[in-house]
Amino acid sequence: MDPTPEQEAGLQQGESGEVENWAFVFGNLGDCKAFHVSKITGQITDITPEARVSNDAKDCGGRLGPYLDGGQPDLRNFRLRFIPCRKGDLIFVCSDGVHDNFDPEHLGISPRELGADADEWGQLPWTESESIKSLYRLRMLHVLLYCPEKLPESQKGGHRVKSVMPRKFTNRVESPRKEEGAIHYYGSGTLSMGVPLSPATVTNRLLDFCETTNDKAIRWMQEHPSQKLPVDYEKFPGKMDHATCLSFFVGARPS
Repeated sequence: MDPTPEQEAGLQQGESGEVENWAFVFGNLGDCKAFHVSKITGQITDITPEARVSNDAKDCGGRLGPYLDGGQPDLRNFRLRFIPCRKGDLIFVCSDGVHDNFDPEHLGISPRELGADADEWGQLPWTESESIKSLYRLRMLHVLLYCPEKLPESQKGGHRVKSVMPRKFTNRVESPRKEEGAIHYYGSGTLSMGVPLSPATVTNRLLDFCETTNDKAIRWMQEHPSQKLPVDYEKFPGKMDHATCLSFFVGARPS
């Protein structure tokens, strides 16, 4: 594959002498996901499109340590990647306990509501199902990070917070675009009030969204401690799992 212009240019310095062009080099195994946010364009890119390999929620796609016969690790979805970046871009990495709460299936939304010819997600081929979910997830992230005022509000803990994503989006932005090795979504590069995104903003909004999305299920389990939560994502949206999110700016760190 021919190198991109960014790769050909290498590390370039700006007028201040600081390095402007960077690369995020990483390895991914399992079902955690990573996203790149362009400071200039606001483009959100899913840089781990192969994190899931099947419709089985129990299959994380890969595992470190002895798992297969002979004590070998499961490296089915292991990938090494090089992502061109610029100074000031933002990277965030999250566990499935975060990104599964942006999955339309876990929000009680059927594939037919999103334009597919099926009423259940299991009726679709895996590749089609994952493509629809990936694009929906990116658009959800765009709304949550850039224009959260478009989300409904709910009362929780004495203050108003954003809750579950509506089925229909009203923000006017370009449609997602899928390419080999990545899925992109274009929108504004700043928050609705013109303030650039920060790592703290991204992490806090993602985790707050997960908590409020699962609020009904949490309260039900508190009220029925000896019972198993019914599998009804319309009534109890979200997924409760280990929720970890790490966000950071691209650029040099003070020595």
